[in-house]
Amino acid sequence: MPEYDKFDPNAFNQYINAELLLPGGDSLLTGKVIARKKDRDGNPVGRSNANPILDSCVLEVQFNDGVVKEFAANVIAKHIYSQVDSERRRHLILDEIIDHRKDGSAVAPDDLYVTNRNDNQHMRRTTKGWKLSVQGKDGPVSWLQLKDLKESNPVEVAEYVVANKLVHMPAFVWWVPHTL
Repeated sequence: MPEYDKFDPNAFNQYINAELLLPGGDSLLTGKVIARKKDRDGNPVGRSNANPILDSCVLEVQFNDGVVKEFAANVIAKHIYSQVDSERRRHLILDEIIDHRKDGSAVAPDDLYVTNRNDNQHMRRTTKGWKLSVQGKDGPVSWLQLKDLKESNPVEVAEYVVANKLVHMPAFVWWVPHTL
């Protein structure tokens, strides 16, 4: 393969097409790594390294407004790793909770208590059937299940619940008072 001789492993970069939040003034902006920076002779700037701390590549990031800025690979790596969990799932950085809704599977207020086989009553501990509409710092509005948002942002959800007078609902009554 004649092209193989011209292949430069230093030209490839694992961050190309990565989407991340980067600081832009006093807020976080969504950007996408679009290319590796090249000097005027067309050579890649910096040297790749498997260790992100030692990676000196310079990459171009395009933001949603079309602006392209240059960032060092180690800065990009730091921001990517801070925004994903151990399974490489990206997390939404919450700006605000906008709305809520429940479906037919949500526990009704009349069914808040269950009786066990010893005739003892206890509260149902479920968030089933509830979703919250959230605005992320990077712009998208999403409907997320209460069970997930309650784990990632318990205080923000509890404050929203209180402000919207939902504390008496079965999905909230068993945990919101303790969270606040």
